[in-house]
Amino acid sequence: RGMSVQDPFYLVREEIQDSVKEVISNFNKWNSLPVGNSEKYRYGKELQGGCDSLFWQLDELDEAIKMASKDYTRFHIEEKEIQSRKTWIKSCRKQIEDVQDQLTTENSIPTNAQTADSAPVRDSARARPSSTQAKLQRAHEEDNQNFIGDQSQEQEMLMRRQDEQLDDLSHSVSRIGLVSLNIGQELDEQGNMLEDLEEDLDGVKARLGAMTRKLQNVIKKSGFKGQLIMIVVLLVLLVVLIMIAFS
Repeated sequence: RGMSVQDPFYLVREEIQDSVKEVISNFNKWNSLPVGNSEKYRYGKELQGGCDSLFWQLDELDEAIKMASKDYTRFHIEEKEIQSRKTWIKSCRKQIEDVQDQLTTENSIPTNAQTADSAPVRDSARARPSSTQAKLQRAHEEDNQNFIGDQSQEQEMLMRRQDEQLDDLSHSVSRIGLVSLNIGQELDEQGNMLEDLEEDLDGVKARLGAMTRKLQNVIKKSGFKGQLIMIVVLLVLLVVLIMIAFS
């Protein structure tokens, strides 16, 4: 995965590369001057201070990379990219070590009184990387804030989804309650209708029983023809009653 242009590592790397180029340029000037030349001594002091400064910056950057390598997911950096950055730091450190070794071999910087004179230069050189340290610290703080912000947004989205699901569940329960209420009302109405039908059937049954008894008395009093007529009449009445009951 490609790294973002805003990655703080690349901002710091660009600054270190510029410093390395400056050190190499001064080293070439120093190397071209004869021994004992005052300019050679001045370039030597500047080179020593620049080397000290670069060593400090590379150490700080190396610590930041070690921290990122412990949690690839949090810092969104792949292991391959971590190894590439370590290789670059190692290469820069080798260039500065070669310059410093050459300075030591040539003994361009005296160790007693002249070393004391060069101490302020080294101290000021060490003070310069404060901007780099500030950049790394700001980058770490911004990364932590972004991580916390992402987690907060995820929590808010999760809570929002849960609220929406609870609202949908509440609406579903309300609809089920209304359906249950309507079913209860329908059952009550059906029960009332069955009760009315049962009462009507009981009335029809009572009337049929009374009519049957009357017909039996009439049949006993009449002859065969009268019984036949009565049977026909009863059948007609039965058909009429059935039609009335089920109409």
